[in-house]
Amino acid sequence: MEKQIFIHVGPAKTGSSAIQKFMLENPSLLRELGIMYPSHTLMESGVSVGNYNAIYDTKRKPSKKKVARLIKTFEKSDARVLLLSSENFFGPINELAEVIPQAKFVFYLRNPLTLAESLYNQNVKNLGETEPFEIRTRRPNFGTIGHLRDFVKKHGSENLIIRYFDKSMFHRGNIINDLLFTMGIDPKENIPNQKVNLAYTLEALEVKRFLNHFNLNPYCDYLLNNLLQQNQDGTTSYSLLKPEEFDKHLQHVVDEIQLFFKEIPCDQSDAFLKTIRQTRQKQYIPQTLSIEKLAEIRDYICGENAPLYYELCHLIEIQGEQSTHDKEKTTAFIENYNPQKRLLYHLKHISDRALFINRLRIKKYLS
Repeated sequence: MEKQIFIHVGPAKTGSSAIQKFMLENPSLLRELGIMYPSHTLMESGVSVGNYNAIYDTKRKPSKKKVARLIKTFEKSDARVLLLSSENFFGPINELAEVIPQAKFVFYLRNPLTLAESLYNQNVKNLGETEPFEIRTRRPNFGTIGHLRDFVKKHGSENLIIRYFDKSMFHRGNIINDLLFTMGIDPKENIPNQKVNLAYTLEALEVKRFLNHFNLNPYCDYLLNNLLQQNQDGTTSYSLLKPEEFDKHLQHVVDEIQLFFKEIPCDQSDAFLKTIRQTRQKQYIPQTLSIEKLAEIRDYICGENAPLYYELCHLIEIQGEQSTHDKEKTTAFIENYNPQKRLLYHLKHISDRALFINRLRIKKYLS
């Protein structure tokens, strides 16, 4: 039996969380399909670093011992395929190709223009972005393509598999079926689509962008992110790019992708270029936040997690004097704040935060 190693490298915002969650939740199916997928931790939101810690040590260096142990376990197993998945593998892909030279690397290429908006949403969620969306370069998100070019120059294209992050091009309609097909595995039954790490509604995005002006502690930020992701009552289909800007950047994208495919020939490249040319922009909606919409999200947060709401209000209040941000919105958000109620909830909030931090430490240790 020929054994193969596949390393899925993402990159970001191309369905990695859905892949990893599925693999962790279906061990019996993986055994049946002949796949070995090392276990790893998963946040409540379904997001994780995947198998990164199965290869790398705490100093972000590949561990020869870990790699040797992993491959030895795979060789002794009945599995035909060893699958490793992490978006964090994309940065050091050249290093990984030297550490595990027999591995095949799977990369999902996404339309850089739609990727730009998705990454912006993620930056507001997790990285404290406060500025409105803007594409500041003629070549949006082409750093990943440049990195692939560098990989091919150093290692060739024989062990690089480029797939396309587009529903119309996925095998059986979703990325999980597509990845399995790429590894030569085609289950008898279709695997349904999984949605993980949902984008914010436009209203939630603008409220989070507003709250990012304040110094939220990591625990509050974590709770708020999960809560806003769960709330899909609002505008879920939208674009933040003016139509004339969209058309201009779309042509740049087509030109760059064409050049990339000339340098690195890929299967179905013409079909992918066609889907990019035919990209239709979602409805453009300017980034504004009315007091009414702010109040709706405020009430949702308070109704779902009152301790979090009061803690957010407390953080905003103690920073309010130093903040030059919109006073009207600040006043509207803390309108229902009750300091006495916050004190009643505060001990539980502190206790929950301590448990959360301890859980993170345990997960890091187990990884």
